Amino acid sequence: AVATAPAKFAGLFPRKGTLFPGSDADLVVLDPGSDTLLSMKNLHERNDYTPYEGININGSIQHVMVRGKFVIEDKKQSMDKGYGQFLKRGTFVA
Repeated sequence: AVATAPAKFAGLFPRKGTLFPGSDADLVVLDPGSDTLLSMKNLHERNDYTPYEGININGSIQHVMVRGKFVIEDKKQSMDKGYGQFLKRGTFVA
């Protein structure tokens, strides 16, 4: 899984980084056939600046599911404000 190593490094495994009962997996449906130009307009951040402004990447996020609920559907944000959840880091798991 692409997220397992980062979750272990951050001390969040097995709460994150795996598709396993009891884990909190965020699922992303990506269209690899289209490109995305990154900007503050299409990044869902709480900052007023991004170092990624103007960078073109391969792929386009179509849907995102967090804790069993769609938060992005058909490229449109559909989550309620405050839906995010802080996860306290643990220690590194090899």
